[in-house]
Amino acid sequence: MIFTGFGIDVAWLSASAVLLVVAWLLAWGLSLEARDERERRGGARGTGGGALTPSRGRAVAVAAALTAVGLGAAWATHEPAISANAHPAAIPAQHVALVAAVHPLRHAAAEPAALPPVARGRVVRVAITVEDRVLEIAPGVRYAAWTFNGHVPGPVIHVRQGQRIVVMFTNHGSMPHSLDFHSARVAPDKAYRDVLPGRSLRISFVAERPGVYLYHCVTAPAVGHIANGMYGAMVVDPLHPLPRARSYILTAGEWYPDHSSPARLDFEKALAMTPDWATFNGRAFQYNDAPLHAARNERVRFYVVNAGPNLIVPFHLVGGIFDRAYVDGDMSHWLRNVQTTDVPPGGAAIFDARFPAAGVYGFVNHSFANADKGEIGTLLVGRARGSMSH
Repeated sequence: MIFTGFGIDVAWLSASAVLLVVAWLLAWGLSLEARDERERRGGARGTGGGALTPSRGRAVAVAAALTAVGLGAAWATHEPAISANAHPAAIPAQHVALVAAVHPLRHAAAEPAALPPVARGRVVRVAITVEDRVLEIAPGVRYAAWTFNGHVPGPVIHVRQGQRIVVMFTNHGSMPHSLDFHSARVAPDKAYRDVLPGRSLRISFVAERPGVYLYHCVTAPAVGHIANGMYGAMVVDPLHPLPRARSYILTAGEWYPDHSSPARLDFEKALAMTPDWATFNGRAFQYNDAPLHAARNERVRFYVVNAGPNLIVPFHLVGGIFDRAYVDGDMSHWLRNVQTTDVPPGGAAIFDARFPAAGVYGFVNHSFANADKGEIGTLLVGRARGSMSH
């Protein structure tokens, strides 16, 4: 029970009071023992100041030290109350106990969402390495993921139309893997073939078509490899770039964990398309915990890529309307004044918006079951503070 008006936890105070009494009794007993010892020695005052020499100040110091140790132990072992704003998004009932138990812990930093600068030069060289890593995919949920460069999603590749991309793909995982670039026109039996553990493959192509694209592992069963985290995004700017904007890239994905610790893929869940968690950039709710930012009236651009592997993402702004929506990532034309647009698995879209008023805005998967599973985030405009609560 908590007295919310004063922030006092009765259980914590009770434990502290008991520890205080015990510490004082120990100090008092120590003082009595020291006095008896002096009397046995004939009451000599001795100037050595032995450890058992009675002293009111020494007894108080010992009591204070013991109390501090006890209070520290009580604090360390007591689970603090959950803030009402710890997760503004609704959380599925089956996850409530888990999230309540682990959310006060310090989590890893949010995956960067800002679009990196466009690469320079006629040839862009990229290294992508398969690494098996245990990651936090939701508050307190650890998952044995298959990653590109140790993260989910893999590195964002940002190039300009006409540049040649040379990818050195190296497999440090425990099984064969591959790379499939939706931005390339290549023979897949050569460029997308499986790479054995410990081996590498060089993939080269020209970024001919502007747009925003998915790349992913295509080794069978592809649903399992993608669901284990093997995906990333590639942006190909047109020769005449889009209007200047503050740009964020959000790669949507689903997690289908079993009950292990760390969790692993439940393949039956993946085939049934029933994820436990849906995420932007690999971890549920992370952009509520670490909101994105924009200035008033600034053009904000969202590059939304849907790795899936299974579910559509109807992307929506809470408190805003998209001035432009570039459907399926096609930068040559756009829709105007859009409220929500579907981003299919394996597809992408680009969304531009402005925010005339400062405040707390949200971006969500408007299939709200999946927003409740983690595909929700906050955009703070101006000097606003807070996070999405819808």
